[in-house]
Amino acid sequence: MRKRGSYGSLAAGMALGGLLIGSAEGLYREVGLVYSALLYGALWSVAGVGLAAVLSVVYSRKTESPLVGWGMIIALGSSSAVLVRFIVIRDILAEQPGASWKASAAGLLAGLLLSGIVFVIGRMAGRIFYYDGVPRFVAWSVPALCIAIFALLTQAGDDAMPEGLPNASPLKGRGVVLLVVDTLRADALGSYGARDSEGMSPTPNLDAFAERGMIFEDVSAQASWTRPAMASMMTSRHPSGHNTMQKTAILPDTLPTLAEVMKEGGQQTAGVVTNFNLEAGYGFDQGFERYRYLAPARYLGAPKRANRLAAYNVFRVIREKLVTAGREPRFFYRGGETVNALGLSDLDQIGDEPFFLYLHYMEPHDPYFGPEGSFARVANAHPPAEQRDAMRAAYQHEVSRFDTLFGQLIAALDARGLRDRVDVLVTADHGEEFHEHGGWWHGETLYQEQIHIPLLAAGHSFASGVTSALARQIDIAPTIVALAGLEPPPSWEGRNLLDPTATVDDALAEENHNGNDLASLRTGTQKIIIANPNNPRGLPERVIFDLAADPGEQTPLEGDGESLQEKLLAARRKAAEDGADAENRDVTAEQEAELRALGYVQ
Repeated sequence: MRKRGSYGSLAAGMALGGLLIGSAEGLYREVGLVYSALLYGALWSVAGVGLAAVLSVVYSRKTESPLVGWGMIIALGSSSAVLVRFIVIRDILAEQPGASWKASAAGLLAGLLLSGIVFVIGRMAGRIFYYDGVPRFVAWSVPALCIAIFALLTQAGDDAMPEGLPNASPLKGRGVVLLVVDTLRADALGSYGARDSEGMSPTPNLDAFAERGMIFEDVSAQASWTRPAMASMMTSRHPSGHNTMQKTAILPDTLPTLAEVMKEGGQQTAGVVTNFNLEAGYGFDQGFERYRYLAPARYLGAPKRANRLAAYNVFRVIREKLVTAGREPRFFYRGGETVNALGLSDLDQIGDEPFFLYLHYMEPHDPYFGPEGSFARVANAHPPAEQRDAMRAAYQHEVSRFDTLFGQLIAALDARGLRDRVDVLVTADHGEEFHEHGGWWHGETLYQEQIHIPLLAAGHSFASGVTSALARQIDIAPTIVALAGLEPPPSWEGRNLLDPTATVDDALAEENHNGNDLASLRTGTQKIIIANPNNPRGLPERVIFDLAADPGEQTPLEGDGESLQEKLLAARRKAAEDGADAENRDVTAEQEAELRALGYVQ
C-alpha cells in the first residue's frame, strides 16, 4: 500500500538532485566537490521549498504522487540541460556562430535523457521512487540542512586584501613609475579641458601634477581595447607586429618588453594589474620580478575555481543584470586603493635600488559607479541613447575617484622622499564611447573618443610645459628606457618623446575584435579608417576626416581616398615586418567568466 507523502518530500528530492548534479560538475570542472555539491543543493533546495509552499496553498491535500522522485527529476533534468548547453557552447563549439541553438538542442536532449533514466531507475527501485513514507521532519530537514550549510560556506570571506597604505619610510632609489588608467579618455581630465557643471575641474590632483610636468596633448592609442593596446605599450610595436589582437591571444615571448629591457639594465621591476586581460597567463608578466594580477571578489564565498561552474555563472549573470542596487566594484575589479597599497609595498621592498613600477587601475572602466546608480556593459551592452548623459556623469565620477587615489599615491611617494627621484607617467590604454558614433563602451571602433588618450609626465627629467606634437602609445616604452639611461631594442618602432629631433607625422591604429577588423591612420590632420565588409558594428568600409576642422569625426570628407588608403596599407605592412607570430591559448570557463564581467564576452 502506498504511503501518502508531504510536499517536503518534493523539496527533499530537488535538494538531493542538486547535490548529485553539483557533485558531477565539481568532478568534471575540478572544483571543490563540497562547495560545488552544496551550491547546487542549496539553489535547488530554495526552489524546492518555494515550489512546495506554492503547492501546499494551491493543492492542500496530501498526495500519493512519488514526490521524492519527481523532485529529483526536476533538479537533475533542468540542471543537466543548462550544464550541457554551457559545456557545448563554450568548451566544444567555442561560441562559434550558430553555437547557441546547437548547444540549446543538446542541452534539451540531455535533460530529457537524464530525466528518463531517473524515471526508469525509480520505477525499478519502486520503494525509492513511489513510496514517500519519509517522516515530514526528515523530508524538510534535507533542504534545510543544504541551505544552512551552504550559508555557512558563503561566510568564508574573500581573499584578504590590504587595507590602507603601508607606513612610509625614506627611500633613496631612483626610478620610473608608469600609471595606466583603464578606459580613460583624454577629454575627461581638467588639463585636457574637462569641466563639471559648476565650471570646476573634475581632476584637481592630476591637474596639479600636470602643472609641474609635461602635458602631451595629442596622443594616439594603437588599439581600443586593453590587450592589444597594452601589448603595443609594452613592446613598442603596432598590433600587426605583436599579433596580440584576439581574445585568445598571448603576448609573444619573442618580442622584448619594456620590463625585460629595464630588468636587463639593472632596474628592479614590479607590476600590479587589475584587468584580467593582463594576467600572467597572457604573457604580460614578462620581465617583471614581482607581478600581481588582482582577481575580483567572488560571490557566495566561492573558491577561486568556482567560475568554472555553470550554476555560479548563471547566478553571477542574473545578479549583475538584475540586482543593480547591490553592485559593488570589488565583484568586477579590485579598486585603486588596493593597487596603491600593493604598489607601494613593492616599492618599499625594492628599497634603495633603481626601479620600474607599473600600476594599472580599473577606474573608470565600467561598471561606472555614480551617485545616481551604476551602469555595466555585462548588464546592458546596448543602452538607449537617452542614457548618455547619466552614463557620462557616472563615468566622470569614476574619473574623479581615480583622481583622489592618484593624489594619495603622489603624497605617499613624497612621504618616501621620492619626488625628486622618480619620473611618473600617467596614461591610458584606450578611451570610451558615449554614443558619439551610435555605440557604447570600447573595442569596436577607432574613432577619437576611443583612441585619443592622455599622457602626463612629471619628475626630475620633465620640464613644465605643453606639447602638441603627435605622440603614440608605442613611444612610451622608448621614453621610459631613455629615462633609465638605457637603449631601446632594434625591434621597437616608437621614439623617445624627450628627443626633439625624433618627430613623427603619422599614427597607426589597428583592431580585430568581435568580428570588426579595422585600421586607421593619422597623417597630418587627416585620418582614414577602414573596416571589413559587413562588420558587426555596421561601420563604413572607408571613411576620411579632417580632424582640424572636424575633431568629433561627424562629417566625412568627399573623395575616393585611394592614395590615403594605400598609405595606410603600407604602414600596416611595415608594422608587420619582423613581427611575432600570433600565439593563442584556450579560454577556460573560469577565464571566460572574468572576461564576461568586464563586458568582453556577452
